[in-house]
Amino acid sequence: MLRVFFYGRIGFEDAEDPNPYISDLVNSLSQNFEIANKKDYKIGVLGLFRYLFRADIFYLNWIENIPNNRFGSLQSLAFFLFLLLTKVLGKKTVWTLHNKYSHDQKRNYWIDLIFKTMIKYSDLVLTHSQVGLDFINEEYPGHSSKAVYIIHPVAEALPIEPDSEKKYDFLIWGSVQPYKGIVEFLKFVNGSPDMQSLKILIVGKCFDKDYKKEIDKYLSGNVIYLDEFYELKDISVFASQSKFILFPYKTESILSSGSLIDSIRMHACIIGPNDGAFKDLSIYSFIHTYNSFEEIITIHKNCKSSPVLYYNQIDKFCEDNSWDRFAGKFEKALSGKA
Repeated sequence: MLRVFFYGRIGFEDAEDPNPYISDLVNSLSQNFEIANKKDYKIGVLGLFRYLFRADIFYLNWIENIPNNRFGSLQSLAFFLFLLLTKVLGKKTVWTLHNKYSHDQKRNYWIDLIFKTMIKYSDLVLTHSQVGLDFINEEYPGHSSKAVYIIHPVAEALPIEPDSEKKYDFLIWGSVQPYKGIVEFLKFVNGSPDMQSLKILIVGKCFDKDYKKEIDKYLSGNVIYLDEFYELKDISVFASQSKFILFPYKTESILSSGSLIDSIRMHACIIGPNDGAFKDLSIYSFIHTYNSFEEIITIHKNCKSSPVLYYNQIDKFCEDNSWDRFAGKFEKALSGKA
């Protein structure tokens, strides 16, 4: 059985902004592969060298963020050395292209170099968006043959509460960060008479004090912000009380979104930008996309937000794209590309 090392695996409970993606990924692939680093590690790039002779496949997530870490330039150089050694030793490298670029980052020499290197040297590039494949074709022509699109895996659908009173028109949830476009959306709301009468609930921890101050400028009786971390089951309750879950994301970097996938699990009606995974999944009746904030008003007026209409469709989506099924999809992709 092939041994897989996962980069990006940190203690879920210790994370400031918990993201279960890696732990779900490890649990999924443990069906078909031996996990080399069964315990979490916190030694960054050094962990790659530690397992160089103890793993067959190195599965890398968010490796492009190395330059943002302490001694980022030195860690980046060490990473390039590691990649060279994997080629010499015949190891396989898998990289997930989660975003077009690191969120809220200006163009950076080291980040650019890692992107280019991963496209060139990875044996397999996974993306959870068709737009990711388009991005590779446009930015890195000649390397698209190693790229594979697999819909972001989804956990089991959450219990539904179809009879909940709709207290809010829009729910915006998740960690509050600039790339999610919340301030820009609130500025639009402030200048739109149609939007000012609608109830908006924002839920999620903001770790940037300056950004929090910007949001606070636009709060009112109709715009409420709960600056706290909530468990997904609690978010699901807020979702049942909202007509739509809204993602006002900027599109410069976004490809896939774990929050989008979790919102589907909540049997929610979703509105998001016409890009990335939102665009991919807009073929489903429970996802609506916009090209400008003005279109959100039209969607709110014209689209039915009762999730009862597509419970079966959502449950089928969760079944077809489950984490259990991802293991087989990954193994097929690896055998065909690596």
